[in-house]
Amino acid sequence: MYSELYALKSRAEAGRRAAGKVFSQRELEKALSKPPYSITFRGQAISDWLPEDAAKAKVPRDADVVWAVVRLWCHWAEEREPNENYWRTLVDRAQPVRVPQPRATASCSSGLSAELPLRESNLPPRTACFTGRDELLRRLGSRLSDGPVCVVALRGMGGVGKTQLALEFAHHHHAAGTYDIVWWVRAEQRAAMNEDLLALAPRLGLRENADVQAVLTELGHQSNWLLIYDNVADPGLIEGQLPSSGHVILTSRSRGWSRYAQPLDIGLFTPSESAAFLCARTGRDDPGAAELAEALGHLPLALAQAASYCEEHQLSIGGYLKLFRSPRVRARLLETGLHSAEYPDSVATTWLLHVDHLRAHRPAALQLLRLCAFLSPDSIPLNWLLSKPQLLPEPLASAANGLDEQLAGIVEQIRGIPFEDLEDVIGELVKTGLITRLTDTDVSIHRLVQAATKQEMGSDRAKTWRSYADLLVHALHPYPPFPVEPEYDSALTAMRIHGAYLAEQLRDGHPPEKPVEVKRLIALVDFTDEGSFETITDFEYTFECAQRLSQALHQATQPGYVALALANLGYARCLTGRHIKAMQAMEAAVETLGTAVTTPELDSLHGAIRACRKHAATSEPADESAEVTVAMVYEHVDLRDIARVARNSERVVPAFIEMVGQNEISEDLATALGHDSDGNLPLPFSPLWHQEPGTDES
Repeated sequence: MYSELYALKSRAEAGRRAAGKVFSQRELEKALSKPPYSITFRGQAISDWLPEDAAKAKVPRDADVVWAVVRLWCHWAEEREPNENYWRTLVDRAQPVRVPQPRATASCSSGLSAELPLRESNLPPRTACFTGRDELLRRLGSRLSDGPVCVVALRGMGGVGKTQLALEFAHHHHAAGTYDIVWWVRAEQRAAMNEDLLALAPRLGLRENADVQAVLTELGHQSNWLLIYDNVADPGLIEGQLPSSGHVILTSRSRGWSRYAQPLDIGLFTPSESAAFLCARTGRDDPGAAELAEALGHLPLALAQAASYCEEHQLSIGGYLKLFRSPRVRARLLETGLHSAEYPDSVATTWLLHVDHLRAHRPAALQLLRLCAFLSPDSIPLNWLLSKPQLLPEPLASAANGLDEQLAGIVEQIRGIPFEDLEDVIGELVKTGLITRLTDTDVSIHRLVQAATKQEMGSDRAKTWRSYADLLVHALHPYPPFPVEPEYDSALTAMRIHGAYLAEQLRDGHPPEKPVEVKRLIALVDFTDEGSFETITDFEYTFECAQRLSQALHQATQPGYVALALANLGYARCLTGRHIKAMQAMEAAVETLGTAVTTPELDSLHGAIRACRKHAATSEPADESAEVTVAMVYEHVDLRDIARVARNSERVVPAFIEMVGQNEISEDLATALGHDSDGNLPLPFSPLWHQEPGTDES
């Protein structure tokens, strides 16, 4: 064991010297006193382990402390995090007798004490008043105990509580210390899934630029962890995205999981579970609970919404049942088109009762609900999305502005609309169960609630709110002066996930209708890949989005903008040596452009394709001439070709400043279109670019 420690110490010392840093006992103490190590020094314990005379070395008795030191030295030596089990085995072998120590808190006679956060977790908050499901929890635990490698898919219709069941199981076993790592992954979109997996990298000791495959590989070297992939829409989405060891829980509406996992079907509550849930949530032992549960079809989501309405309005369960069955509510259900096969009537009715109350008393809360209906549902960062109230309609704009009491009174008088504080607006939706609060700034919304909200709006109002969502997500992209790095990363992460979600809606038959919306959406697809050219999954996702966009628009309008995303993608791939993938993207750009460009531009594009084909055949890295060639393609496609397509559009200049920033390229474009780039170009997010989507009448 000592030889390994001596060798690692030498490499760490060399690494610190190379970085111009100090390697000393004091530096060691300072670094280990902070998270994630949190060790308090009370003596020269490490020096006792490794004295100059190896014969005088003392046996380190605390494996947690040894592991912390090993991790730090590996970091200093710029080496990959070592295998924890290997080092703990070395400690065990070095000691004839090992005294058991608690994992979370350890002490040793050498003068060290440690509190190591060995159990990593990013779990969302636990579900309040979780009731029943004892048998399902037992069966889930039993299936995961079948072996060190196990994948279980919780499958069932929307609203039956698959996510809540997985969350309850994860929280229970995290608190019990069953796993060292319990990690939640939003899995409906690849962009969100990659973000959550990459967030695990630093916890595994991987370097900052680690990709998803590195995270999965490292997890494959360990086994004492649990990953939860929530709401996997398509089994093919997680193919190649699962580690080779450990335990995995999937939640999905899809039933096609037999190839990938052990399926576990999640059904409705039993009658006794339904009644118990209603009584627990409302705090009342009401004899009408069983009857209401039957009327709601024992669907957990409908039961939760009914209980929240009773709590909010101090209504008995019997009183709610009368309201639920009233002819007025039945008529409203038919009037709004909520009688749909996409969700049960019980969900539509409980949702409608909440929304009618919001319409009458909390219009800003209703507007926020409508905005959330068009955003990626798992994590909505309200602090970012509502940071530009000038892009929002009233009264939500005033709430987001955070007006003081005097200004709020003026707004009420002028507009005739009661002012609502933003925290009250969010709190109202949380209390009704229409959204769930994840953190102080982030919320989530159930997909059935999203579906009902979109359906009730009708086609025209839905287009308006889809445009608001588009505006706000596009406005997330930071422009100079840039915020500090964590905020910049947070904004780009939110933009990537929610921008990808907007692009996904194209596949669901909701393409943008106005050229200005097309431009913003193309910019979102293009920015999806920003700052992560080395990540192959980002390449594939962006390529997929660009192709889907091209197909959805039937290549009839703005073909140059579609080609922009494809050519930029090919440019990035070429610069990182992925020539075949670059060639595919550029060939798709040629196909998309069709006859929209002249022969010289197409010659440049075909020249870049030939260069990629040559380098792919010889496996040579991209040389300077190839980069220049592809750069020419980039310039032709995103300036001259698109300028030709949109020459008569006054919005082309601000659109490209929005996309590529104000630089030589955008000035080139401005000159070509006869604009003065020094003084007369509209600023990003000016009224010329960000038009009002329309008015919203509740």
